[in-house]
Amino acid sequence: MFPKLRAVRRRRSYDGGVPKVNRMQRWAPVLTLVLAIGVPEVVAEGPEQRLIEAARASRVDFVKALLSDGADPNASSSSGWTPLMAAVAGGRKEVAVVLMDAGADPDAHDRLGRTPLDIAQKAGHADLVRLLRSRGAQGSGKSLNDTVCVKRWGGSGFCGAIDRVEGNRYLVRVTRVEGCEGGCAADEACSGGEPIQGPAASLGRLVWVRNSCLTQTYPGSGR
Repeated sequence: MFPKLRAVRRRRSYDGGVPKVNRMQRWAPVLTLVLAIGVPEVVAEGPEQRLIEAARASRVDFVKALLSDGADPNASSSSGWTPLMAAVAGGRKEVAVVLMDAGADPDAHDRLGRTPLDIAQKAGHADLVRLLRSRGAQGSGKSLNDTVCVKRWGGSGFCGAIDRVEGNRYLVRVTRVEGCEGGCAADEACSGGEPIQGPAASLGRLVWVRNSCLTQTYPGSGR
């Protein structure tokens, strides 16, 4: 269930009678932490993977020690999960600050296209959303308040700001209608099952839209 870990061996040398320990001995507490958390997809033997686990567990002391020892703050797991993503998913603000101060990319994408900003918003961590925005995070273009467009009716459609995210659906507040003078037909996936009328009838309206319907996104537009 857990990754195999190399045995930690103590190597003693003497310098004026003071014993020293090797580098693996130094990381014994970190390996113990990984055993306690145990995420199968993460191999716990490298310093970067230990960094992801330490960030997930909010162990600021381990995070700082690993970074000081040369761990890459932008290393990722097999799914593209970075230490910063692990921190923001758990609401670990102090860890997130330490990682970004060390150079962690606030706009890194995992294999599903999610950024730390997207993850923080979905988890409801408003303080981390503000922190990431203040550090220049632009998100994927599908973050709260970002502008997206749906033009599924022969180039006609609408644009709006993302008001809420639920799984692969976005609640979009219409800010602009392009075309649709005679009305764009109702579409269950792309207009919440309701027709899109001209600007007078549609501006300000809230429409549920599936991810597959988004034809344009504008990263950073929700600042």
